Amino acid sequence: MRCALAFALLRASRALVAPRATAPCRVRTHAEAFDDLLPDLPQRHRDALADKRIESPSPIQAAAVGALRDGASAMLAAETGSGKSLAFLLPTLARLEAAPPPPAPAPAVLVLAPTRELALQLAADAAALEGEDRVQLLVVGAATT
Repeated sequence: MRCALAFALLRASRALVAPRATAPCRVRTHAEAFDDLLPDLPQRHRDALADKRIESPSPIQAAAVGALRDGASAMLAAETGSGKSLAFLLPTLARLEAAPPPPAPAPAVLVLAPTRELALQLAADAAALEGEDRVQLLVVGAATT
């Protein structure tokens, strides 16, 4: 399935994923387990999901994780609480796990969020997956008058 077709199907299902226009992609609308989407998901991430009682991917996660794991860009639109944060974080962290370590400690991921509250939520979700000692949050914002 080409990404343009996948984009149209996902738009119709209210789970919006916009992968790179030229790359073929795999898009699912259902997955029984995170192993189906991310077979190389580290055990600490599996344990963190189990601790949060998350047993299977939500529809937005099933639709987005594979494309994001493969390097697509995406804009996800779904209801609050549908799992969008994990849809972005899980493939991002899986890609980091597979990458060679940098020669010196350095920031690995920059997450931009439109609000302080969302930035704090994303940091908490990442810390739950990676461990408190592996996530550092720096919130930068502008004051309004």
